[in-house]
Amino acid sequence: MLARTALTFTAFFLGLGTAMELPSPLLVTYWGQGPNSSLQKPLRSYCDLGYNVVVLGFINQFGNDTFNMQMDSVSCSTGATSGCAVIERDIAYCQSKGVKILMSMGGATVHDCGESCKGKYRFDSADQANKTAKKMHDLFFSGTDNERPFGDVQLDGVDLDIGKSLPRLPLICILNEVTSTEDPGKQYFYDMFVERLRELQCPKDLIVSAAPECHHGCSSNCNALEQTVKFTAFDYLFVQFYNDPTCSLLEPGFNSSLDYWGNLQGPNSETLIVLGVPGDSKPWDVSDAQYFVQADQVVSIYKGQHAKNERVAGIGIWQASSNTSEPAFFPAIYRGLGE
Repeated sequence: MLARTALTFTAFFLGLGTAMELPSPLLVTYWGQGPNSSLQKPLRSYCDLGYNVVVLGFINQFGNDTFNMQMDSVSCSTGATSGCAVIERDIAYCQSKGVKILMSMGGATVHDCGESCKGKYRFDSADQANKTAKKMHDLFFSGTDNERPFGDVQLDGVDLDIGKSLPRLPLICILNEVTSTEDPGKQYFYDMFVERLRELQCPKDLIVSAAPECHHGCSSNCNALEQTVKFTAFDYLFVQFYNDPTCSLLEPGFNSSLDYWGNLQGPNSETLIVLGVPGDSKPWDVSDAQYFVQADQVVSIYKGQHAKNERVAGIGIWQASSNTSEPAFFPAIYRGLGE
């Protein structure tokens, strides 16, 4: 039996540790945008199911003087906030239940899946990263802004779901006007964004997570988040063990991929790993049916990996609407983790 105990996230504010306790195992889901978002129920309904982290998606445009929040399941977006008041009340309800609410930045991009994807984002300079951190702080955390979409409610953290891969060298150096000798992780400027947001939020707690794809290592393309974690401390990583024939949950490369992510050193030597899995068996544009794994098998894999490495600390489900299209999946995960 895996007891639901408290685990400690260490959030690094200017190099100082601040403890934040969350239940273990972690149960995470994304809400607000996705291929089946029309099936999503109100946010508060998922906070009654047993999730202890719900990530809102997405801030899908930022950098280069652009900023846009888009949630397909409700009429809450930049410039159209009529549906945001409902989410504001639901966030407060979820937080009263002990559920942490994060805002995710990124998501699918034009680079990933064509013009049907709205995401367009990139930092081309430290100044862009710092300005975006200030805007995020003012809109969603302890800052102030007349256009706060969720009113006085303050979110618990930020998530980076940077979906597009960019060429490593020399193009990325040209784009960001850096020298070819600079480490590619610094060329994306996400480390500066996170550092500045933590500075602005200090001394209050701030959860910082990321959702890298499971593959790792650079050849012709780089995983931007893989490069970023070399310099940036994250509280947990929601690693996407799906949509990839090399390292998805049942693929031969899964163990080596998890070994890589679960044994990071440097600023992420204590970072927790959440196994990201699709929650729906039906094919869609971002997750083929072949990557869906039955709940009992997901739980078995998680327990086996957690026994070997306690940093493997939870299961994340993409996405919340799967509770409607595959209603037995999450309850089976929840029950299985309690056995």
